[in-house]
Amino acid sequence: YEMRRQLEYKTKWYGSRLIVAPRNYPSTKMCSGCGIKNDVPLGFMRWLTVGVPGDQGREILLEVPGAPSVDAGAAKQIRELVTKGATGFTIGFTTNDAKATFTELSAKGVEFTQEPVVREYGTDIGIRDPFGNHIRIVQLAPGVTTKMP
Repeated sequence: YEMRRQLEYKTKWYGSRLIVAPRNYPSTKMCSGCGIKNDVPLGFMRWLTVGVPGDQGREILLEVPGAPSVDAGAAKQIRELVTKGATGFTIGFTTNDAKATFTELSAKGVEFTQEPVVREYGTDIGIRDPFGNHIRIVQLAPGVTTKMP
């Protein structure tokens, strides 16, 4: 329920539209595994994280810009920058096949900021989500790892 509430809030905030499939929708897609890991009301803010499929030790913090990290004026500026896509890199994912991922996302109408480019660390793709966040998808080069030492 909470994830849907957050999505509804964000889409309303940015003037977008959220389409929700009914629970009994006949889909062949499995759950992505990004379920809520922590939902802690701290009074001055809310600590809401979702899990990363295949990496139980990693979480993504979902945060609305505001107190206590920034004042109301700065929060408004941050939201405007995010909407314009001016905040740089936001989150990254890896894939086993960058070309197939690019083809699949292209067919779905995803907005690309960079088509696949081969770099020293792997094949890199840039996309932008409906809220202006920059997302990177990388097929790691052989021998490159994302694990911390």
